Amino acid sequence: MRKFYFTNRNTLLWISGSTLSAFGDVFTSTAIPLVTFNLTKSARFSALVLFLDILPIIILSPIIGILVDKYSRKKIICISNIISVIILTSFLIIDKSEWYYLIGNSVISISAKFYSTAAKTMLPDIVSDHTVITRVNSLISLTLKIARILGASLATIILSFWGTKALFMFDSSSFIINILCVLGLRLNAMSAAQNQEKNSKYTFTNAVRYFITDRIFIIMCIIYAELFFLEGLMQSQMVVFIKKYLSLSDMHYAFYQNCLLTGIVTGQIILSKYELKQKEFFWEKTGMILIIVSLIGIFLFKRISFGLLYGFGQPLIVTSWYSYFYKYTPGKLRGRLLSFTNMGFEIIHLLSAATVYLICNDFIPQQNLMFTAAILAIITLMTSAAEKRQKNKQNTWY
Repeated sequence: MRKFYFTNRNTLLWISGSTLSAFGDVFTSTAIPLVTFNLTKSARFSALVLFLDILPIIILSPIIGILVDKYSRKKIICISNIISVIILTSFLIIDKSEWYYLIGNSVISISAKFYSTAAKTMLPDIVSDHTVITRVNSLISLTLKIARILGASLATIILSFWGTKALFMFDSSSFIINILCVLGLRLNAMSAAQNQEKNSKYTFTNAVRYFITDRIFIIMCIIYAELFFLEGLMQSQMVVFIKKYLSLSDMHYAFYQNCLLTGIVTGQIILSKYELKQKEFFWEKTGMILIIVSLIGIFLFKRISFGLLYGFGQPLIVTSWYSYFYKYTPGKLRGRLLSFTNMGFEIIHLLSAATVYLICNDFIPQQNLMFTAAILAIITLMTSAAEKRQKNKQNTWY
């Protein structure tokens, strides 16, 4: 398996289904804002669509986690995909109601969260050799990133020739193919036995209790949460910095995006080729340090090519976090634990967007983000010290 995991049947089925699904997700996320804005001509309504895309997921995260742990993850993936197919198909018929699009998009987002939670927690059951799980996870992340990049370009072409309905049709087809791929998976026997435990009590508080006891996991979650907060700031302020304060053209913003994507893809390729030789926290911390250096380069030295470092740091943080999650957290708690942590991360993401809204008129982007970089550096140093103390405590037991 270590040598041929790229050609393993389970891995190929999983990558094929998830890659097509990623294409479809880009198509729908492109079509919905266009359709609702064309119907309403209202930027406020478009913002409402985005708000109702995130809020239900935060509210329903406890329920999603419990159901993913309690029932067959394969069935949850298939049912969530079927619901998305029904909603997307209905968009072809009910195409003049902006409120139907708003509600339908929220339902798709909720079913997508069921899908992603079940899919991410099922990966250790798909990969029989857990020594290569980091590589497989990196390979899957790489293919999803490439699919989303190509999907955005392909969506533009399809829109110009056939319009938004064609995007909905393709996404619906991608969900159907994904169902067929998932049905073809052969899961580990142990995972099937875990899913059929009848006497287990599935409560969300069990995940919270475990989270509190695993100090290393808490420390790694703090670093990961930093990335979510920073992403909320960068998404809204980078274009302002390049266009308004550097007085550069749209091409320079496109160049920055290319630097970012090149860094991300390079990081994923390296992680998919080489396993993490150091402990997960080391690589997560390294990723955050690279991002802090990139912020200094971009906003202090005004070099947008430092976006390469920002992109490279992202997969180090994300892959290291998931590598620890897969290796050390209890299998039958993974759904609830992932839902709990993701709920926290999404709240951080919303807070960062609210922060931009409140301070954007008082501070220029480089002030906001250089101050943020200083805070990130302090938090990274504090978490490093806490991680070292925790390791020393664990070593005293031996």
